[in-house]
Amino acid sequence: MSEKITSDRDYYLVDSMPVEICRLSRSSRCSICQEGVHTYPDKGYCATQKMYYYGYKLHAICSIEGVFSDFDLTKASVHDIHYLKRC
Repeated sequence: MSEKITSDRDYYLVDSMPVEICRLSRSSRCSICQEGVHTYPDKGYCATQKMYYYGYKLHAICSIEGVFSDFDLTKASVHDIHYLKRC
């Protein structure tokens, strides 16, 4: 559906935001999302908020018109560039 709405598929906007599940000081005692190795949360840094956090990162890709074409939840340490290479 997003392909029908967007006219220009050459340019996209990428953004991400932190999804903090607990304070960094409590990360060693955190038992949330510990079901499997691939779902473990991780430590990351948010430059806009100037803080380290423990959790995940929500990445979103949208067109110039504002139509979302993809989004994903990754470990907090995954940079936007590495997420784009994976897409």
